[in-house]
Amino acid sequence: MPTPPVLEDPSYPGRTGGYVARITGKLLHEAATFGPHRLFLPAPRSATTHYIYGGPDSSCPPLVQVPHEFYIGLYKRIKGIFGVGAESKFGERIVNYDGRPYTFRAKHVSSPVRGIDISIVVG
Repeated sequence: MPTPPVLEDPSYPGRTGGYVARITGKLLHEAATFGPHRLFLPAPRSATTHYIYGGPDSSCPPLVQVPHEFYIGLYKRIKGIFGVGAESKFGERIVNYDGRPYTFRAKHVSSPVRGIDISIVVG
């Protein structure tokens, strides 16, 4: 299986502060506008590289890889954007990209692998 590309934003002039916000935005924009319309972000662990999967769970093919140094921030940012966590298991947002509305539905998953499942619907 080929190694998925690293999620990064080479146009950003540094990898501090706002970088996690940039790659989070890039991930959501590309998932909505180019597909796969479904993402699974496993909860952070101690691995040096983390994978984001193009489907509802970690049995799906990895879409991108994220270095550990950015993954924890990205995961926390996704939880914050959708309000998903211990108190709320579901969150929804509508975002416009290129003049089209996309509905993002996130849910906290506890098994078989703990993480966040995001489905994206056009319109």
